Amino acid sequence: MLKAALVLLVSTNILVSCGKSDHHGDGGDVYSGPMKITSSKRALTLAIPNEDEADTSNFKSCINGGYPANSLDCNYPYIDLGKTDPIANILKKTLISDSWQKDRLETYLKSAHPQIIEMFSCVKAVEIAGDIRPAHYSSSTAAIYLDADFFAVTKEERASVDSAPDYRKRNADALKYRLTRFFTQNGKMQLSSNLDEAFRAEMSLAYLLTHELAHACDFKARELKTSQPSEFLPSSPLDAASDFAYWLYAGNPAAKLKIDALTPELIGQAFDTNKFVDFYSYVNKYEHFAELVQKRMFFELYGVVDTDLIIDDNQPELPTSKLSDAKVLWAKSGKICDPGVFELSSAAIKSILPNFPLSADASKCLKAKVTIGTPLKDSINTTDSAE
Repeated sequence: MLKAALVLLVSTNILVSCGKSDHHGDGGDVYSGPMKITSSKRALTLAIPNEDEADTSNFKSCINGGYPANSLDCNYPYIDLGKTDPIANILKKTLISDSWQKDRLETYLKSAHPQIIEMFSCVKAVEIAGDIRPAHYSSSTAAIYLDADFFAVTKEERASVDSAPDYRKRNADALKYRLTRFFTQNGKMQLSSNLDEAFRAEMSLAYLLTHELAHACDFKARELKTSQPSEFLPSSPLDAASDFAYWLYAGNPAAKLKIDALTPELIGQAFDTNKFVDFYSYVNKYEHFAELVQKRMFFELYGVVDTDLIIDDNQPELPTSKLSDAKVLWAKSGKICDPGVFELSSAAIKSILPNFPLSADASKCLKAKVTIGTPLKDSINTTDSAE
């Protein structure tokens, strides 16, 4: 969900959001706005019930109420994955609003890469609910809060999920063009409708979890080592790309005034010249770190890179068949593989997953070949080893 300056400072507690208002869809400057990131207001239960009803009630109050982690009654430990049944240990610390969410999470975890399972040791709890949007991590509870829409498969499951859009969507709708993204595998941009259903579901959840769990591991490192990996990343430059990000994800009015005077090509050129892997990375160092981890894990585990495009159509409700007729104004494929970015992502991964087997270089990176000024459909399923 990539995905607001939604790093909102509340006392010393930090909420960091993900999702970028589609499903694939502070350290530096902080843009704060109205408190819109909240835990669920629905009745929650543990995915695997705890026989101690008093402890269950307290756990729900602490995780869903956002009590400070150093509170005597809320000082829960990080999830102990154990050696025999890590999935059960995760589910015992997972709050859900509907029973089907437990089944979907469990099914995913059974086939998930071990590195993603390992990252759950960086949280004290998981909350999945039909009224959480956007997904986010909170340092006050050391928990991740996940939008149930990522887990829903059937019509009935989707009906139990809030249909209100991510509130940042209005920022994108205010532009005359649209930023969109395609998973790109073997150099081919993949339409979601063409993906195998099981693979599409796995990609959606992996995209969500690698981002939110990266935040969690970043903050856990600070707690255990007194230093935070994201602190060492470069600060966002003040340029057209950062203005674009500050409007899209933070709704910053001053940024909107600036980008209204810019072309997509100028915004893209600014993005091309720096070591930020995603526009969302500009929001703050926390998001920069999470995006580096997320994008690199996708490259290593699935052979997938992102292809970001700005197209000349901004009618979000148009079907994909019509959307593919939109003209490409700017494109960037496989930014994670660019010199400098690739090295930054290696350091980010190693800071939280020291045993992760990383590629020595980006030679296996296949980027999509995108022709600027032509309809989007002309670039789908074309391959090149470079842009």
